[in-house]
Amino acid sequence: MKRRVALGKESNEKREKIPSADMKNEWETTLGLTIHEVKPYYRNWLLVTPKGKWVAKKIHHPQQLQWWIRIDRELRQKGFHQMPLICTDERDWLFTSWVEGRRATYKNRKDIMIVADLLGRFHTLGKGLAMSELGIYRNNLLQRVQSRFHSFTTLLDSPREWQSAQGEMKQFANQFHWYGREAMQQLLHLPLDELCEWDRRTHSITHRDLASHNILLSNDETPWLIDFETAAFDSQVGDIWQLLSRGLSEQRWDRCVAEEALAAYEVHRPLTALEKKVLIVLLSFPNEFYREFLGLTLAKEGYGKDKTLPYLEQMAMDIPRWRRFLKEIETW
Repeated sequence: MKRRVALGKESNEKREKIPSADMKNEWETTLGLTIHEVKPYYRNWLLVTPKGKWVAKKIHHPQQLQWWIRIDRELRQKGFHQMPLICTDERDWLFTSWVEGRRATYKNRKDIMIVADLLGRFHTLGKGLAMSELGIYRNNLLQRVQSRFHSFTTLLDSPREWQSAQGEMKQFANQFHWYGREAMQQLLHLPLDELCEWDRRTHSITHRDLASHNILLSNDETPWLIDFETAAFDSQVGDIWQLLSRGLSEQRWDRCVAEEALAAYEVHRPLTALEKKVLIVLLSFPNEFYREFLGLTLAKEGYGKDKTLPYLEQMAMDIPRWRRFLKEIETW
């Protein structure tokens, strides 16, 4: 089954082992193309063929991929095409063809608006899908928030893990923990679990990992949504929350950015009164700080001190801006 178009940016990162000749032959059989060159590409491989470049990615969850292939087909039939088209052996490897472009960045206000518009269309056309549920249990939005709060709480209760925490970050971590507990109490008084169940029953697709590197912009600024390994039927408000919380952290809680992004999203997919109420409370949950602090303190891949610590410090300095922003949006 062959599907084409993906975007990306080359990387100089190296992998430990070069693919064997047998593996290369298997790739050529799947693609139906001769591979002239294989290069490292982040944690994957970049393949150079006579008909362009392809990215080869190891499949870790075959059942998720099988499910997503069918979701992908249905979304395209409904008119949503801004996803990388895929070629796969449906067992070990996923291939996406290469298109020149760049990753979106939430430091760029225009990129946030482009992504908000894309997400609104993705959600609108991703409602009421005919495809059945994935046969693997996935935590819903509320459970994911609870899990993040539990992980952060556990870390604070484990002094040994604090050795890599830096200076004043310990003090701010306690402050953010208090804010998180307050947000959790509010969420538990809202019917969020029922909202998640409704979107699950109505087969409403969500991406659930809207890091900026999962949105790519081609040279003509066309946005492409990539990496659907965590996609599921779940509350769609979780996606717009991820976009706003990540984007506003970079934009230092500028209310105008939030309102402009929400307006771009709601052109396609208006939020209900309940969803807006849930969104406001979710924005009071310090998910960005928790994720970055956990990543840095536990030495997770991709959370180096040079980038993560300044970001944590910025979020700590922006607490007054964040709390003022939350007051301003109470009337949304």
